[in-house]
Amino acid sequence: MSKEVDGTKIKTKKTWKDYKQNFKKRLLNVKQHTIKRWKENKKKIIIRYAVFLSIFLITYFLDQFTKFHFYPGEAAYEAYENGNIVQVYQGAFLGIRLVPHHGVTIIPFKTNAVIIIVQIISVISILTFTILIFYIDSFLWVSIIAMLVSGTAGNMTDRFLWNGYVKDILFWTYFEKVFKRDLGTFNVADVLIIVSIIISVVYLVISIFVEYFKEEKQKIDNPNNQNDINNNDQIVSTNNQHNTVS
Repeated sequence: MSKEVDGTKIKTKKTWKDYKQNFKKRLLNVKQHTIKRWKENKKKIIIRYAVFLSIFLITYFLDQFTKFHFYPGEAAYEAYENGNIVQVYQGAFLGIRLVPHHGVTIIPFKTNAVIIIVQIISVISILTFTILIFYIDSFLWVSIIAMLVSGTAGNMTDRFLWNGYVKDILFWTYFEKVFKRDLGTFNVADVLIIVSIIISVVYLVISIFVEYFKEEKQKIDNPNNQNDINNNDQIVSTNNQHNTVS
């Protein structure tokens, strides 16, 4: 027994010209889809961008206002370099202290090259997410992206204005007392980024479970359809086995 090879089904190796043509076709398809979407959903797209810009501007202003309000020019930086942290307010749960942070928290390297790379990535991310709003129908995702873009833009603005430094002002007074150690300092922009990520993850997890339970409910409500699917799978499997043997 041997498996026959159909010579007509041998794939030819694609050339650079083929890849170039495929790329042009995809660009053309995207262009046509974009034009069609704009014509069919012009008002909805404008409303979504209005919501996006409103959330972005409000949260961005809140972030920048808190930073400029509490930071007394260069004084906080000079104090921090001398080993002193300027503490403005200490509440029962949340406090305000001025801690200029150079670079990005999750990146251990604090060189100027890293700052430049982070800024470039931030600009690209902001532009990408802003364009993405055009293709999104959910106002929830529009809100999530607006908060994420606002937080990214807020910290990016700090790095541009303060030689790579980000103005951190908030800290957890309650948790630092409980754990008896410094838990770091953050700002409104950080909160926006973290909250947007958490909401995204929670929403995706819930969506997966909802879809799963919907499918299970359909199987219970329509057992005959499931049996038909199983029978079809068995027929296909049997045919494949016969073809292999022949």
